[in-house]
Amino acid sequence: MTQMLDKAIEAMKRLPPEEQDAIAREMLARIEEETEWDTLVATPQSQGWLEQAAKRALAARDRGESEPFDPATKPAR
Repeated sequence: MTQMLDKAIEAMKRLPPEEQDAIAREMLARIEEETEWDTLVATPQSQGWLEQAAKRALAARDRGESEPFDPATKPAR
């Protein structure tokens, strides 16, 4: 376990039980979402789709049909 995680857990121990449970639920949900995403993306169908999407994007770029992406100018949602 990292020092940062140790520090966070020690801080959580000082919270009321209901707040500890709420944080634990959020942590578990995030871990599950990450695992689900990794599993989904690892399928042969997903890999094929991602490869085709990448080829289409590169072709569009080569044809001058795309613009550079700058996260600093990305509009907020």
